[in-house]
Amino acid sequence: MVTVLPSTALTGKTATMTGINVGEDDLTVYDEGTWTPQVNIGVTNITIAGTTVGKFTRVGNVMHIMCHVYFNRVANTGTLSITGLPVASAASTPSALAIRVDNYIDTSPALGASVNAASSTISLYVQPDSTAGTLAGMADAQVAASTAVNMIITGFYFV
Repeated sequence: MVTVLPSTALTGKTATMTGINVGEDDLTVYDEGTWTPQVNIGVTNITIAGTTVGKFTRVGNVMHIMCHVYFNRVANTGTLSITGLPVASAASTPSALAIRVDNYIDTSPALGASVNAASSTISLYVQPDSTAGTLAGMADAQVAASTAVNMIITGFYFV
């Protein structure tokens, strides 16, 4: 079954398709735009050190995101997170995010990112160093002191 994409779904956008096969469901949501990422260490908002960009494309219940943030580490304790996602995630659904950081962030052990259930926050964490280990929040100590650092996070989550 081929369902025609409603013309209102692309209001103000350039149509790149005239129809989409989505089985028995109509595609009722398409949106794209920008959002303002805010870096936090613990509960403290961190000053952005340069141009910060957040972009999203929502197709149905899938939110594709990208953010590029620059920030300075402050003498603060806690785990790192990024707030400000344009739409909160659905309850009990996974996300798939990738993170790329510059050389001012300690990446040993490996870093990861996820959007938790029913949340508008990206949580940053370190991978366990063994199969018996557990995920832990990315600590402020992994960021070089008083240095402007940047990271890019891309991926998707369900809304």
